[in-house]
Amino acid sequence: MAVAVSSASRRPTKFGSSSISVVDNVEVQELAKTYIDFHKALLGYNDFAGLVESSGSAANFRALEIAKSVSRKSKVLCTELSHLSITKACQQLGLEPVILRLNDSLQVGEEGLKEIVDKEGDSFAAVVSTYGTTQLGNIELLGHHPLVQNLRQRGTLLHLDAAYGGTLFAYSNFSLDKFPNLDTITLDPHKFIGKPGCSLLLGRADLLEKNRINVGYYTQSPYTLNTTLSIEPIVAWHDLHQKGLARLQNYADGCISSAKRIAERLKANGIELVSEQQLGIVAIKLASLETVNEVKEQLLQEGISVGKVQLPAAQGIRVVCTARVPERY
Repeated sequence: MAVAVSSASRRPTKFGSSSISVVDNVEVQELAKTYIDFHKALLGYNDFAGLVESSGSAANFRALEIAKSVSRKSKVLCTELSHLSITKACQQLGLEPVILRLNDSLQVGEEGLKEIVDKEGDSFAAVVSTYGTTQLGNIELLGHHPLVQNLRQRGTLLHLDAAYGGTLFAYSNFSLDKFPNLDTITLDPHKFIGKPGCSLLLGRADLLEKNRINVGYYTQSPYTLNTTLSIEPIVAWHDLHQKGLARLQNYADGCISSAKRIAERLKANGIELVSEQQLGIVAIKLASLETVNEVKEQLLQEGISVGKVQLPAAQGIRVVCTARVPERY
């Protein structure tokens, strides 16, 4: 295994056109296994299985596909801050998303959750809780709730979409909220290495192993269900990993500490935030969508690219502190 990592670092072009799916390429399979095993061990999920997916969205789709197959239920419980990939996956899979509204603390309210669980609890194939939402970077506590954990005992799977926040949790030295007891989890280390195509779906081994899609004409790798998926992003990750975990920790800590400094300076100058900064995103509240567009365009002209916040209760812009170089700026 160490030889494979070393050779990948010395000769990255050797694997440039290789696919994880080619099961008889031993070195490529070792690279994929190392990548999965590292994250399993780091998060304490050594008894889980892992699959490499092309994106966080693809990993979320796979999780809901498995949940539908295992539970034979028809609905997915999520929130208004869930990633777009969740509702899109529901549409493709014939599942009905039940979207919970958030309270002033941007968490699911007790009464609303109890009402929907009492009414439709036995219909949920999965509950999706997000660790690091796209718009605000906040950590949803839905998965920790006793009502959700009780649903797991009744056959509902809990999926944690930690595509953004999961690697920050895994790599960082900051004390962050722990994960709930879960069945599947999405991670996307692409947020650090800047190469799409290395997302991970980790999950209970019985779920991932029993729900493999058999492709009769193709011998599948145990590390991905895709029939073509480049190893190159994982090679790039190994280049960082070989320099030591401290390098990844520095990246993660830098994202969070930069966001903390920005949030503190903004608040010190009387600028209101949509929510308290938790990870690497600072969401700034503005008066109207018109103001959002004006500020966003002005910053863009100055070479600063920011995202929008568009929620029923608030709108604004978001600053994302990232370890990778943004595509445009």
